[in-house]
Amino acid sequence: MTKKIPSVCVSLPAYDQMHVATCLSLVKLFDKFTVAKIKATINTFKCPYVGYGRNVLTALFLDSDYDYQLFVDADVEFEPDVIGRMILSEKDFICCPYRKKTQDNSVKYSVNFENHKNINIDSKGITEIKRGPAGLTLIHRRVYQQLMAKHPELHIKNYSSISESAAKYLYNFWDTEFKNNTWLGEDVKFCDLTRAAGFKFHALVDGETIHHGTFGYKGKLVDTFQKSNGKTN
Repeated sequence: MTKKIPSVCVSLPAYDQMHVATCLSLVKLFDKFTVAKIKATINTFKCPYVGYGRNVLTALFLDSDYDYQLFVDADVEFEPDVIGRMILSEKDFICCPYRKKTQDNSVKYSVNFENHKNINIDSKGITEIKRGPAGLTLIHRRVYQQLMAKHPELHIKNYSSISESAAKYLYNFWDTEFKNNTWLGEDVKFCDLTRAAGFKFHALVDGETIHHGTFGYKGKLVDTFQKSNGKTN
């Protein structure tokens, strides 16, 4: 039986401008999608609050018939092969971690594990994580379908920037939190919600990315394992 070719909706939240390297990454990615006959589209939303932007983009994705949502932040550079491997993994929720923007160019990643001392990476370069960044993340629509069923209280009923049909899917899944005197980003809340709903979060640890800022923060998460026996910052 022939496998169905998955379809992908790229979601691009942006506060201001998109980095030229991100633009080029997307051009190369859509070229590869065309060759592979993968149905794909892109939605953008300009908003100073990234959490609300992700919520709106998620609603637009759910108001379509695409299988996967691919978040790409406006300052992340990647090769199409990274996304291809994430799609081929057939995971419901998978990211490719990228380096933090640090003032001293030190190597740090926003990734947490259940057990730093026991990280198992499979033959495809994938491991399970507890939390990770959302800026290069692939999510299957079944994740959102279950979250909507489980959390009707998160439905946002005041809206002005999207259609009535998309507003049915506007939920506050992506939001910041302040807990135990610690500010937590919108990706942390989403990771916790998703894992509580029974989904596992995976990471492609040997995919190379560049997070553009003061420097071009280039690297692969797997390289930090070799230097620190599996611990990340």
